[in-house]
Amino acid sequence: MMKAAFVFSLFVVAVTLYSCAPTQSAANGQVRAVYKEDDRELSTKPEPVDKAAFEQWLYEHNQQLQAAAALKGVEKVTLVLTVDDQGNLLKPMVWRGIGAPFDNEAQRLLNEIPLKWKPGTVRGKDVNVVTYYTVSFLKKGE
Repeated sequence: MMKAAFVFSLFVVAVTLYSCAPTQSAANGQVRAVYKEDDRELSTKPEPVDKAAFEQWLYEHNQQLQAAAALKGVEKVTLVLTVDDQGNLLKPMVWRGIGAPFDNEAQRLLNEIPLKWKPGTVRGKDVNVVTYYTVSFLKKGE
């Protein structure tokens, strides 16, 4: 029961972050994107420092590429994870999966990746943020 409550709370946070559209606010004549998370204004959402290098690392270390031949097109595993104030990925958990081998592989990849993310910021200060990331598995030849 406790685990279900924890997973549900992560789900609610992930859905909230996923569905938050940026709003615009003026600060000293400049327009900046502001995202709401709880009662805080999340000025910057977390993201990979170098998205191309991040995706290349995932591709090179993916052990399920051969198994992807059985898939029907593109299949995606969505994970909920925490990006800490140092840019480390913590506790990735499968939110929406496609089957144990792929779910476990997506979770393993995010647990082992050495690359950092830009942390989320609130009022210019780096903060821990719960967010989501989708790992795609492509059918061979697509």
